[in-house]
Amino acid sequence: MLKSRSQTRWSADANSVKALCLGYSEVMLTLIEIGEDNNQKLGVQFEAKELHIKLKKKEVGITTIVWNTILQRINNTSIDLQKSTINLSVIVSVYESLIAFIHDVRNSFDNFELKSKSFNINSEFCDKRKRNLPNLEC
Repeated sequence: MLKSRSQTRWSADANSVKALCLGYSEVMLTLIEIGEDNNQKLGVQFEAKELHIKLKKKEVGITTIVWNTILQRINNTSIDLQKSTINLSVIVSVYESLIAFIHDVRNSFDNFELKSKSFNINSEFCDKRKRNLPNLEC
């Protein structure tokens, strides 16, 4: 079940992202059903269709996996650091391990892209948005 974003505990955000990551395909199917359900209000149908379009993007699927990976590791590190039996040498190694992990995430793009294929999303990245620059001619 998807969870709403917490305003007080960031670990709840980690749980919400994890729920989305684990149920990505099911969320997509549910959004399609809501978008096609004529018993729903038009605004609800529209919002479901728009959200489905966003979640279908390859970059959103990959970003979900990346954030889930990072947030789960940070959450686990936080839990470890809150243990009453932890000592200073362990704290230093836990932080060093977290820093190394986050550096390794940068080099794991291909792995994240491969995992995203299970989400049934677009196979290609969206075109870059074109910025409309103001005309500076006088």
